[in-house]
Amino acid sequence: MAFITDIDIANMALAHVGNAAPISSFDEDTSEAAHIRRYYNTTRLSSLEKHDWSFARKVVSMEKAADDPTDGWSYAYVLPADCVAPRAVRPAVGGRDEQLAYTVQASEGGTRMIVLTDEPEAQLRYTFDQRRSHMFSQSFILAFSHMLAAYVGYAIDKKDDNRKTQFELSEFAIERARNIDNEINRKTMNTQEYPTWLDARYC
Repeated sequence: MAFITDIDIANMALAHVGNAAPISSFDEDTSEAAHIRRYYNTTRLSSLEKHDWSFARKVVSMEKAADDPTDGWSYAYVLPADCVAPRAVRPAVGGRDEQLAYTVQASEGGTRMIVLTDEPEAQLRYTFDQRRSHMFSQSFILAFSHMLAAYVGYAIDKKDDNRKTQFELSEFAIERARNIDNEINRKTMNTQEYPTWLDARYC
């Protein structure tokens, strides 16, 4: 896999804009770098939210929360601090193929997010805050760069047509990236161990 840096992705986005100069550092004193700093992380997180990306997937046993469960749920767990988007809750033992009902909400004090479910020992599959750009798939990088270009480009040239075009290219590219990521997951999984939750995802 080619080693891609955050600067590479930023310069791809600036190239999509068409009339912006490349940058060599996020901290340089240029308008391009200032706009990249403003939008880069938010756009990265928004792109990560859009799919259960294999390069940003974790499965962990959740820590019980001090909060009492509400709304009829039996157990409350702490949502991992690096969670961008929860994808599934399952039993910690022997439950790889089983998906359980759950909900996510703010804690009673409103200071953190918790997961409510009826499973006494629960695991969470989730998309985490993947910051290592060399781990991103090539198709994700392309989609991310177009979305970043939509925000940065408009900040630079105030051209709404260009922004619309970049958003459309981003949506097209993100759908292609999802399909490629899904296909990789199918091909690398032993058919005898194929989890049932994938069937629902691809229908």
